Amino acid sequence: MRLTCALALTTSLLAASLACSSPNRGRWRGTFEGGVSGDMEFTVNARGTTADGRITGATRRGETFEASFRGSLNQGFLNAKFEGRGQTGIGLPAAFEGSLQGDLEEGRSEGTWTVDLIQARAHYEGRWFATQVAE
Repeated sequence: MRLTCALALTTSLLAASLACSSPNRGRWRGTFEGGVSGDMEFTVNARGTTADGRITGATRRGETFEASFRGSLNQGFLNAKFEGRGQTGIGLPAAFEGSLQGDLEEGRSEGTWTVDLIQARAHYEGRWFATQVAE
């Protein structure tokens, strides 16, 4: 009986720890550089190894954008695909899709990004850097 209770308790604790949210969840603020550069903020919602969230920001030329992403967060490594819309230099909205990968550890993060502008058939890529925002 004691062994059964101990086994049940251990299984419950393990399941609870796997279901807990990641310490890397929350808001991150930083910069991106490469084919396009600017400032960004993203929010990570994580449960287990599943992650989703939102990205907002603006290029150095003032073109704003926003996107939503889905992916994984495993041992501090974020691997996500995103879709969104942004402004163009002539004020028209432009749809885009891309990817975001990088390490989120101890309140600091960095990684790589790619983006494809759908209508313009343009591809950009580069690096990003961010710090976690205390809430």
